[in-house]
Amino acid sequence: MKYYFKRYWIYLIAFITIIILCAWLNLYGQLSNEIFLGAVATVITLFISVINYYHANDQFFKELFTEFNLRYDKLNGILNEIKEEENSLFRNVF
Repeated sequence: MKYYFKRYWIYLIAFITIIILCAWLNLYGQLSNEIFLGAVATVITLFISVINYYHANDQFFKELFTEFNLRYDKLNGILNEIKEEENSLFRNVF
């Protein structure tokens, strides 16, 4: 969690650019306050949605990895026995 926003930097830059553009338009009177606040709220919502999407994706892969790891741990003893049998058969042949 040291660099939490590291992989979101492109989204962060794009959203900050949009907010700055809206603030600049609002400053020069080309954009009403309601539209400015709506645009800022939309940008913040989109950024939070992107973060939640990647968080859910990471969580899904972590659960999947944990499930596969447990499945492999259960099979590990059987796989080692098969490997040892093959090695002993190979030694007996040669």
